Amino acid sequence: MSGYWKGWFELNMLVVVGMLALFVFLWFPLCLVGYHTMLLLTNQTTWELMRHDRISYLKDLPPGVLPFDQGLFQNLKTFFCLHPYAKTQTRWTVQHRQQEGTLYCGQLFANSYYSCC
Repeated sequence: MSGYWKGWFELNMLVVVGMLALFVFLWFPLCLVGYHTMLLLTNQTTWELMRHDRISYLKDLPPGVLPFDQGLFQNLKTFFCLHPYAKTQTRWTVQHRQQEGTLYCGQLFANSYYSCC
């Protein structure tokens, strides 16, 4: 059986090394894509996520409340369809309550059975 594996590694060593290098070099960019996708879906910035307690308009809110989250579909529409240099900009207001029947990505793992934090 050891002869089988030795022959297999001789034939596929370049592929194995290439796959390992690809994994190492793509790990960090793929994590960044996932992180920024989460920010996009919850309609927040990196600064708001990292410094929630230092921002004046967020420090009085309880942890886990995302005041600019308008729901999954509205967040996607705002990100992809709103022109950044439009003549009329969106006037953001801090929402203290969520609308019923809207899917909020920031609350996907919140439940009454367990908590990670």
